[in-house]
Amino acid sequence: MLDHYVESAARLSHSVVAGFPGPIRRHLAIVDQSRLRSDCLKLALGMQPRRWRVADVATVSELIQRVLPGEEFDVILVGGSTCSQIDLGDISSLAAAIPQTPILVAADCDDPERAHMILRAGARGFLPASHSLKVLIGALERVRTGGTYVPLSLTEAVPAAECKY
Repeated sequence: MLDHYVESAARLSHSVVAGFPGPIRRHLAIVDQSRLRSDCLKLALGMQPRRWRVADVATVSELIQRVLPGEEFDVILVGGSTCSQIDLGDISSLAAAIPQTPILVAADCDDPERAHMILRAGARGFLPASHSLKVLIGALERVRTGGTYVPLSLTEAVPAAECKY
């Protein structure tokens, strides 16, 4: 049902969708094995004033298969329940396969060094899952426009001389 709602909303580019007029402007790929997280994010992002058209897959290889025939995304959001579950090889593979598309990782993180490893692997941002939807939207916009997103708590965790991103 949710997939139908989001796909229907995407087709109504110039009409009122979820109470907001105007076109859907951004295309987001969510890579997350959790259907619940993906579905909740699809619903929440589809209802924002600056709506996102969201495609979701469970694995990086599924996303790469979608990109090979020419599908393009403005941002890739890789999710996991913890940062230790984020595969560094997957981040590196995505960054190499789709270098023009920024990657944001969202996961709970009790290991700042692991978050820094994720950034060094090719992600342009890391968002602890304890942050709000509003912060997620800001982080997505920031990486979409060429910036990076790292919360202050992670920049203070490792001295600046050690950060290589």
